[in-house]
Amino acid sequence: MSIGLGCGALGEPSLDELQVQALLDGAVQLGVTVFDAARSYGVAEERLGRGLRGRTVTISTKGGYGVEPVPEWTGAAITEGIERARRLLGVECIDVFHLHSCPLEVLQRAELTDALQAAKRAGRIARAGYSGDNEALSWAVQSGLFDAVQASFSVFDQSNGPALRRAKARGLWVMAKRALGGAVWRGHGADDAGREYRRRLEVMGLRVDEDLAARFVAHAPEVDVALVGTTRLENLRQVIGAVAKGPLPVEVDSAVRESFTRNGAGWRAQI
Repeated sequence: MSIGLGCGALGEPSLDELQVQALLDGAVQLGVTVFDAARSYGVAEERLGRGLRGRTVTISTKGGYGVEPVPEWTGAAITEGIERARRLLGVECIDVFHLHSCPLEVLQRAELTDALQAAKRAGRIARAGYSGDNEALSWAVQSGLFDAVQASFSVFDQSNGPALRRAKARGLWVMAKRALGGAVWRGHGADDAGREYRRRLEVMGLRVDEDLAARFVAHAPEVDVALVGTTRLENLRQVIGAVAKGPLPVEVDSAVRESFTRNGAGWRAQI
């Protein structure tokens, strides 16, 4: 069980560099050892490379696109994307490189996983991963081609649970994204996923707060790392403090799972 920092918001160029460095330093001091970025997260990889240089941490990033003029979702895009990420992160070997949320028909292209495995054999990545949900996640877990997966999992988003349990049984490293479900109990969540999570919160009829949401995911047997996306150190400190209390009481955890099972027929994981 651990908490990782989701670095999507850190890639916004307008974010103050001193604020970014203070967040990264504070996260390390709080015991955070996993940092997750992606090619689509603006300057996040570059900032992690500068801000975490010399630290003993695990860095996960994602790609498959965005290395023009190379066509996206080709073997060359994977190879070039890994080289670009290594350069920006300032590392010889990236701890985890995920194919980033491509649909099943793209994920099944052998040239993509071949490129990942070639990079792993060459020592350019330590783990080959897939970040995605639903049918594509299930295929990735069953394929035997990946060492890690990242998927949505929260109080409001448990449909990936069976695939993640299979992943754990196979020895894959499991990262939970959207772990707090957008903190919609605080009125957050203006995007499509947030609106859907607010609807699910109402339907499930649960009283959810940060304590329950964080402890549910961080101590879930399906999960190795719960990713928290924030630019505020205080938010991260509060989540870590909640998780430090330990797992939810068995009856509370069971009630959360039962409510999703009872109400969530047809609910798909939010990408």
